[in-house]
Amino acid sequence: AIVDVTATAGDAVSEADSVAVAADVADPAEIGGGDESGTPEAAAEPVGVVERPGPGYYVHVGSFMHSSRAVWLRDSLESDYDVLLWRKTIGGTVWYRVFVGPYADKEAAGAADEVLRGKPGIIYTLIHRIR
Repeated sequence: AIVDVTATAGDAVSEADSVAVAADVADPAEIGGGDESGTPEAAAEPVGVVERPGPGYYVHVGSFMHSSRAVWLRDSLESDYDVLLWRKTIGGTVWYRVFVGPYADKEAAGAADEVLRGKPGIIYTLIHRIR
């Protein structure tokens, strides 16, 4: 599935989809990194967080309320991929979303998606088109 994210109303659909699947993300003991306390982090904002990705197709590989989990996933992928963290507040909750890309077209994003599904720590993937 490809979620089309625009600068206006398109975000609402992708946020609902992303939040729904985020509940299925493994705990940090399963993927490495992060704490297991379930309490909000008091740590400083991670390096390299963006408020909004630039235009293109991205493979969304994780959403986390704890930035340490997102940083672990980003760090595990960045030697082979262009990876970014998108900090997004949804319903008053801050989510750290891990995106791979951008890709020029949905076919290239789809090819990356196929490979990324087998990587450690990735429970789901979703292709987003950011305009």
